[in-house]
Amino acid sequence: MARSPQRDIPPHRSVPCYPVFGQATFDGPRESPLPCLLDRPGVILTASGRVATALALAGFGIGPGDRVLLPSYHCPTMVTPVLHVGATPIFYALDDNGAPCQASIEAQAADNRPRAIVVAHLFGIGLDLRELRTWCTKHAVVLIEDCAHALFGSVGGQPLGDSGDAAIGSLPKFLPLHEGGCLVFKRPPERRPALTRSGMLRQIKAAANLLEAGSRDSRLGVWSRPLQALFDLKQRLRRTAQYEDGGATPRDGSSHALAAPVTVAPPPPANAWMDEARLRTADMARLPTRVTRWLAARAHRERIVALRRARFAEYLAHVRNLEGVRAAVPILPAGSVPYVFPIVVEKPDQVFAALRTAGVPALRWDRRWPGTPARPEDVATRWSHALLQLPCHQDLDCCDMGHILAICRAAAA
Repeated sequence: MARSPQRDIPPHRSVPCYPVFGQATFDGPRESPLPCLLDRPGVILTASGRVATALALAGFGIGPGDRVLLPSYHCPTMVTPVLHVGATPIFYALDDNGAPCQASIEAQAADNRPRAIVVAHLFGIGLDLRELRTWCTKHAVVLIEDCAHALFGSVGGQPLGDSGDAAIGSLPKFLPLHEGGCLVFKRPPERRPALTRSGMLRQIKAAANLLEAGSRDSRLGVWSRPLQALFDLKQRLRRTAQYEDGGATPRDGSSHALAAPVTVAPPPPANAWMDEARLRTADMARLPTRVTRWLAARAHRERIVALRRARFAEYLAHVRNLEGVRAAVPILPAGSVPYVFPIVVEKPDQVFAALRTAGVPALRWDRRWPGTPARPEDVATRWSHALLQLPCHQDLDCCDMGHILAICRAAAA
């Protein structure tokens, strides 16, 4: 019988996918040593990063009949804002470093006459966009910087987000939040978004979600256990109510269960992942909740920058010794604050399955939007299969890091 690569790895709690709210959220100096998109003049907070992208496109009057250039390596949420405004996505190639291939952009532009281009600072590694900025100005193409992976950072002394006509960010990737994006316009758009406040129920739910996540991960000190007990009680009451509504447990308290037909849920359609990424119209006009805005302004940022860079350096030091695994970004630039640590793996299916089974929230962008060309010279063609994104946020501890590396070592062998 084949031996499971995880059999000799000790049990470990699930690794948090994103930052977790807790006492450490307010450790260290509040100001960050690198520029933050949230500090840009006129920043607009939105419901999410994809909403921010859609609002940026709409702000420049981009809509039905227009074409928008997008990177060939992407997640679905990078494409759906273009579809939401009625435009058509056109995909350009990336070079071996994940930067836009200028020749591919020019070729696509000659055939499609795009109104805008979206460029992503993938994994939090800042790109030098001076050449592309010059090209966009010459051809009257709107440049939107996707800083969803790069809320902090600079290149050549220039803050990320400063090259584009607009820049967007995603708050939960860097802050212990469950919602929120941001949008910055470099010049006044044709239409500035009109946003409205969330209702009281959503405000309360947002605060409760933060506290529940922090207590379950024991990040709230002495308050963790009583809060966890309170949220456990809430879950039990909710399950009881569901049983009563569904008829599995009679309301009169008797011990016998009511007979119910057994049903098998149909498998999700093959394109369910596309539908899940689509934007809801209601989100377009909704401001983040007050707790999101409060925490975005008050979370201490020096710790975020320092620990993310430290986690990345630790990954680099250990991955060099892993057979069948290499770092997709071999050097962390001085001005970059990583979102994830990207690895290229010889056995990606095996390693990805092992990580997810072990509770490690690794990411894999293997579902490219239909119509994305598979060009041999495009690194996205290889990355979509072989590249995995490992968590690299500030709330990982040494045990989390050791667990992740042990899984990779065992599964890649």
